[in-house]
Amino acid sequence: MEQARAMNLIAQGTSLLAQGRIVDALRAFDEAIAADPENAEAFAHRGDALTDLGQPDLSIASYDRAIELAPRRPEFHDYRGIACARLGHLDEALASLDRALAIDPANLNAMNNRANVLKLMKRPQEALEQIDQVLSKMPEFAAAHNNRGNMLIELERYEEAIVSFDRAIELAPDQSDVTANRLIAVIRSGSTEEVAKACLEILATQPDHITALLTFAEILNNQGRGSDAIEYFTRVLKSQPDHIDALFELGLVLAAQRRFDDAIHCFQRVLTLDNKNVHALINLGAAFAEIRKPSEAFACYDRAIVLEPTISTGYYNRGWLLWELREFEQAIENIEQALSLNREEPQALETCLNLTLQLGRWEKFPTYLAELTQRIETRSGLVPPFPIATSTDDPALQKKCAANYAAIFPIAENEFGRPLTPHSERIRVGYFSTDFYEHATLYLLLEALEAHDRDRFEFVGFSFGRTTNDAWHQRAQTAFEHFIDIRGMTDGEAFQLARKWNLDIAVDLKGYTAGFRCNLFANRVAPVQVNYLGYPGTMGAKWMDYLIADHTLIPEPSQQFYSEKIVYLPGSYQPNSRPSEIPRRTTRHDHGLPDNRFVYSCFNNFYKTSPETFSVWMRILAKNEDSVLWLWVDNETARQNLRQEAARRGVNSERLIFASRAGHSEHLERIRHADLFLDTLPCNAHTTASDALRMGLPLLTCPGRSFAARVAASLLTALNLTELIAHDLEEYEQKAVSLAKNPAGMATLKAKLEYQIEHSSLFDPVDAARKLEAAFARMHERHQNGLPPDHIYLSEPPSPLPPNYGTKPISATIRR
Repeated sequence: MEQARAMNLIAQGTSLLAQGRIVDALRAFDEAIAADPENAEAFAHRGDALTDLGQPDLSIASYDRAIELAPRRPEFHDYRGIACARLGHLDEALASLDRALAIDPANLNAMNNRANVLKLMKRPQEALEQIDQVLSKMPEFAAAHNNRGNMLIELERYEEAIVSFDRAIELAPDQSDVTANRLIAVIRSGSTEEVAKACLEILATQPDHITALLTFAEILNNQGRGSDAIEYFTRVLKSQPDHIDALFELGLVLAAQRRFDDAIHCFQRVLTLDNKNVHALINLGAAFAEIRKPSEAFACYDRAIVLEPTISTGYYNRGWLLWELREFEQAIENIEQALSLNREEPQALETCLNLTLQLGRWEKFPTYLAELTQRIETRSGLVPPFPIATSTDDPALQKKCAANYAAIFPIAENEFGRPLTPHSERIRVGYFSTDFYEHATLYLLLEALEAHDRDRFEFVGFSFGRTTNDAWHQRAQTAFEHFIDIRGMTDGEAFQLARKWNLDIAVDLKGYTAGFRCNLFANRVAPVQVNYLGYPGTMGAKWMDYLIADHTLIPEPSQQFYSEKIVYLPGSYQPNSRPSEIPRRTTRHDHGLPDNRFVYSCFNNFYKTSPETFSVWMRILAKNEDSVLWLWVDNETARQNLRQEAARRGVNSERLIFASRAGHSEHLERIRHADLFLDTLPCNAHTTASDALRMGLPLLTCPGRSFAARVAASLLTALNLTELIAHDLEEYEQKAVSLAKNPAGMATLKAKLEYQIEHSSLFDPVDAARKLEAAFARMHERHQNGLPPDHIYLSEPPSPLPPNYGTKPISATIRR
């Protein structure tokens, strides 16, 4: 009687379990056990109910009792194995499944479950063999085909996995989990086109499929289609407002579009859901830093470091923000901490290299430079080209570094063909820059832009830097026929817009300097692309056709160190504004300078000063006691370090006089109080050189072999002042000493400089505009004639310099 009642209760419980009424089912099984304590079925079904309730530990006890009562029932061992697997007791799970198969070797469910356990145990090959046994006996078992696909994913046999998932879908079309697994296999297969196709196929029938939406959004974002990606991330969040991955990825896209307020909202939402998400904290801090909220940014970085003390990016971002706040000492401490945690932290090593130069803390400079050099030579890490271009005089190394870096930018598949007919009678040229405001680039270029010939050319400015609305920015806007702000656009959006302008020539005024957007040029915004003025070196890229230079900057034997074809302008490559009269408003005394001593000066950014250059300067001062050195160093830590370095070299530190930051016109007015500008090596004065020369201040340089090391020589050659170009550092030192002791010779030099300012073309922006236009016309003509880029000579090499002048190896940097 009780046994019959127990069987009825088991049937009732099984029905309730099928309806999802698990608690009611469990109650029925408990009553069945109370009616018949020896009923193995009741204990087994009770175990099932407990498993479904998420209590596998309790279910195992029920299965154990069922097995005790009926040890030859294979399904009881099978179910026990499933419960053990859910607890993560994989060895115990496998043992239970093995017992099930020992009792019934043909038990397909046990085989299938055993294969799943083997997969969890990271034994995918054995799992695959097991699942193949299942399919050999039951080839239309859809779940087994799905499991087989999962095993093949683990084995990285993605194409075979896709075939298995396709078979599972064919047998059971409505299984969304199989569709999702198939998508994973397609994603892992590495074919973006196939992944996108798979996502769209899923979304056509399942428009809210989360994995497909997320994956397709990421594809769009990687293609530079950030605005389209936002739509798909938003669709995920419409279905699942608390989806952390979608919120985080959306925040990254919004930050890339410089929509920092919206990005901040996303990252804050992530942290509401997971307040220990260190990656959200790091990116939230970066967004706060971008909108000039340093206190909030530091709070985020500090919280991330507390949560994960070994997170190197937290220290690096903290250090970068301190650098921007000009807290250089704390900045280098944080970035060196990032390096100690992760030697591969992106940009940390080169930032430390720069900071050692900025601070005059040179003891680690050789180590950092050697490590960066090794990374470049062995291609063991990505090194940004700019610090190498300004810290070494090795053009072969610089080219290799640039080529390594250029490889990260995907090259456009569709090149421009030869145009059949011109779109316009005028050549359309686009200038691309972040620096269309009061900036060194615009100091040089603005008047040449204003002097461009609009009858033969149409000029378009593409600005992706800050909008200041200062007088310089306003003049830049009017210098172009069309001025387009692409700052808030993704690279993909900016590229599409630029392409609509049908440019003939695109001029990159940034290269690898701050704020660059190389993706635009890698995708080819124009059939002819030109590297000019902003970056002192080669781009190392197939997508950059020309580099505008002159014969002094790049002698013909040095063409091998540049991936671009060289366009040789007459005179100097550098454009300049006309000299303007700046009244004297200050005296030497106002700047802390002695009235009756010779004033050497250097107003270069101090990161350009190598330890060897500084040693040469100290030897110059030691040989001329009646002199001082006037430097632009506006950081007190660096000033203290330089005083100590001078004392170590036997020079009274009081002979170092430091200038602070000043406006451009104030700077031009004050530099006339110096007697001689001492140039730096391996990175010369560029804009600061032309500033000095235009104000009548002679400049002494020692050219190296690389672009950045030959700029000052280019300017002096254009002014026919080659007597101020030293062959090597020994002659540089000798000239600096002898000039200071020869007042008559200095007066002759200054008179010659004054004459050349008036009569040379260096400070003639109209001439600079005509030279650039001649270069553009030759480039355009070659393209129109279907010819590939080639070196373009608008002038012959200048005669004053011997062919080997400044090209022999020098010791101005620590060499490999």
